Amino acid sequence: MRVAGPSPARNGEPRFERRGAERRLRARLVGLQAGRAITRHDAQGTWRTAIAKRAVAAAIIGPEGIIGDAVADRRHHGGTEQAILAYAAKHYPAWEAEWAHILAARTIPDIPEGSPAPHGGPTEIAGARGALPDGDRPAAAHDAPLRLPCGAFGENFTLDGVDETTVCIGDIWAAGALRLQVSQPREPCYKPGRFWGVPEAAARMIATRRTGWYLRVLASGPIAAAAHPTSHPTPPGEAASGAPQPPALAAPVLAATLTAAPTGEPAGCAGDANAAATIAAGAELVLEARPYPQWTVARVLEVFYACKAGGATADAAALAACPALSPKWRARLTRGG
Repeated sequence: MRVAGPSPARNGEPRFERRGAERRLRARLVGLQAGRAITRHDAQGTWRTAIAKRAVAAAIIGPEGIIGDAVADRRHHGGTEQAILAYAAKHYPAWEAEWAHILAARTIPDIPEGSPAPHGGPTEIAGARGALPDGDRPAAAHDAPLRLPCGAFGENFTLDGVDETTVCIGDIWAAGALRLQVSQPREPCYKPGRFWGVPEAAARMIATRRTGWYLRVLASGPIAAAAHPTSHPTPPGEAASGAPQPPALAAPVLAATLTAAPTGEPAGCAGDANAAATIAAGAELVLEARPYPQWTVARVLEVFYACKAGGATADAAALAACPALSPKWRARLTRGG
């Protein structure tokens, strides 16, 4: 679903706002997602994940990200350096084309009809109600378009107009009084692939550099809601195992909580204007500062994986000296990945 407002980026290309001689990169929040940790059951056993995000119309952001958004594995995820996971909307068509023949032949999570897709139109997934042998599948199912919903890769922000080649470590993005800074690339784990039934997903995300990136929260304050905030159904839920579905993060409830806050104070942090900020789907983020233009997320990924393979020593040392890169990644580069 496209959110009403200034014209979005065309084909995912960067969009700039011109102010005099200055051009400022802009990104549109086409998907805002949060979720709870759930227990899933598959052929490999029982596992815990919070990758099943659902779309919300608005959310509250604190120092460690969206309030109420669960982290199932705090050893590898979460914290102030990984407060918000962002992903480029422009990657979705490529994944849909690449995974269509795979997902059509496998059992995948049930996706509610009408969930937002980052490139517009309802979410439609061939075989979403369960895999069928080719001989039993209706002919129309083979031709049904695959539309992954925003949040399919576990991201909180699905952004139009930017990607790993146009976002840099240390970038500061502004939306009203809210300030977010790019802290590190996302290093994909096995969970997106296990969730969707595509074991090779993490390797492909790394190989294509379609990984996403993390943001830390620098400053917060209330920002205006989108002119047309959206409310969407629940995203992928529990597998058919008899296990209960966790309580939903209802978008209308979140929105109502936001509007109930005292004037000038975000909901949930009365008396502390710096503790949290509100943000709504459809908001625009504007690049306010770019202290390290040489370190795009794409280049950081190249250096990092070259370092893990035993190369790019000089580049790794230079990257490890970048103060805006998260301490965890700086330490890993120092010791060779």
